[in-house]
Amino acid sequence: MRGVAQDCEPMIHDWPARCSMVTANAKVTVAKVLMTVELEYDADVVHRDDEEGKAWFFEEILSEEKGLLLLHSNEIGDTVGKIRVLSAAPSNVRAKR
Repeated sequence: MRGVAQDCEPMIHDWPARCSMVTANAKVTVAKVLMTVELEYDADVVHRDDEEGKAWFFEEILSEEKGLLLLHSNEIGDTVGKIRVLSAAPSNVRAKR
C-alpha cells in the first residue's frame, strides 16, 4: 500500500493543495514541527574545498527562498515531508568516518 506522501512525491513542493486532489476523498492534515538539526554530508562530493561551491551550497541548496529539502525516513521507507531551512552556517568541525 502506498502512502499519501509517496503518491505525491513528484509534486511535494505543492503538497497540501495537490495531495488533496490525488487522494480524492482522503483528508490531508499538514502539521509543522520546529527542529534543530545537524546535517552531515560528504563535503568532497558536494562542494570540495571550493569557495564558490560552498557559496552555491549554502546560498542555493540550503537557502530558505530557493532550497527544497525532503525528509526521508528509512524506518517507514517514505518521504515524511519537506524542510524549509531557517538558517544554515558551516561548522568548523569536520566529522571523521
